[in-house]
Amino acid sequence: MSISRQVLAPGAGVQAARSLMMLPLRALQTPMGRRAMVAGALTITLQGAVGIMYSNADSPELPATPAAVAAPAPAPAPAPKVTAKGHARTPEAAAVAWFAGRHKLDPGKVRPLQRDAVGDTSARVLVMADLGGGRLDSAVVTVKRTKAGWAIK
Repeated sequence: MSISRQVLAPGAGVQAARSLMMLPLRALQTPMGRRAMVAGALTITLQGAVGIMYSNADSPELPATPAAVAAPAPAPAPAPKVTAKGHARTPEAAAVAWFAGRHKLDPGKVRPLQRDAVGDTSARVLVMADLGGGRLDSAVVTVKRTKAGWAIK
């Protein structure tokens, strides 16, 4: 079974391709087609703008060393001055000394984060310690003001 030559007119494929390619252009001649074209152009423009804004964050050209490694570590805080009886000048110093002594740590590895006054003679101090190996521990220490200074309650 063969197809006769009259069914396939010369240039029929080219005409079909041309008609298919002109279909979007004919659609743009209608009001709805123009709205669709404007919406598409606006969408593509905004996507390009957002892509350009975020291109720096996605850049593969990162520094060889991360910022955390490149920055020098801060000097450890000096050990708080505590008397032999466990009294200190500030509530933070008393809490740091107590927490370091209880966990057998260097006082330079314990930092006071926050102080909350409970009354005239008491305060709660939030302390955090670096236990090593990436482990951190924290505690809320209540200290009391005495005649000699601040001490653990």
